Amino acid sequence: MDAEKPRTPKPWIDVTAHLPQLESKPFLVAAARAEELAEVLPGLGFRLVRVELPDGVADPEETLLVELTRALEFSPLGAGSWAAYSDRLWDLQTEAEEMPVAILISGLDRLVRSNIHGLLRCVHNLLSMTEAVGLSDPGADLQVEYFFIGAWSD
Repeated sequence: MDAEKPRTPKPWIDVTAHLPQLESKPFLVAAARAEELAEVLPGLGFRLVRVELPDGVADPEETLLVELTRALEFSPLGAGSWAAYSDRLWDLQTEAEEMPVAILISGLDRLVRSNIHGLLRCVHNLLSMTEAVGLSDPGADLQVEYFFIGAWSD
């Protein structure tokens, strides 16, 4: 970025204004509404990324991070660690030409009964890391939203 010329901040899409059926973050979306969401988000200006956490994995956090790395087309170096994901996320959020990103994550709901700690760590770390990048670097102004798809009310 040219130090002489400040960058114009990217526009922010008010997701809940366009999708009032969503509650506040974290965005927990019923599986039955996933396709509807996937159809609406690109029309709002988001690049849609889908990630599926496979069933029965030994380490859901590592697997989720590997799947996110693959789906977001990040460098595979260090894939599976929160530190590597945070570094790649920083790169993404400072990319001048990138459009806002909506990440639809399916499969985390299966952890409700088997690994609640892993579920909460995944959701917390994704949301807090993404927010922290934006707060600590004014050039990291790319909007990244996570939508957790599953059977949340069962």
